[in-house]
Amino acid sequence: MTLGQKLQGLRRERGWTQEELAGKLDVSRQALSRWESDSALPDTKNVVQLARIFGVSTDYLLLEGAGRGPASEARRRRRRGDLPGAVTLILGAAGALLFEILTPVFDYRRTVVYAGTGRSETFEGMLAFMRYDRLGWLFALCLVLAIGGAVTLLAPRVKSALAWMLREGD
Repeated sequence: MTLGQKLQGLRRERGWTQEELAGKLDVSRQALSRWESDSALPDTKNVVQLARIFGVSTDYLLLEGAGRGPASEARRRRRRGDLPGAVTLILGAAGALLFEILTPVFDYRRTVVYAGTGRSETFEGMLAFMRYDRLGWLFALCLVLAIGGAVTLLAPRVKSALAWMLREGD
């Protein structure tokens, strides 16, 4: 397929007129018509903008036989970037969950007697486990890891969604 055929197909899939797409690119409808009929080629800036609008790679637009999906190289890089965040999230969540599961299994209970007052308090479950065995820091670390992993995974997606919304608003 030629560049023009691909542009026309992508535009029609979205139900856009030439005028609507031309408006998004800030070019004339006639220029877009020439691109679609293969009588002219868009400049580099417009090719990049078209790829972003349609969510495809510039390779797909310009090369014969290139994969249609979103920019496959960018997708591969994003997936590789997800691994540290996913591992951190899983380790942190598993650690916090392990605390929650193990405390009732061992029926953890601590009684504290306050010297000189004759008063005592009994703590049970996870609170006693963390407070009196001084493991609160470990639980907090697990929570920080889980939250950090979630932020690492979501930040690029939120950033690209915001960028897309800002582009669409123009």
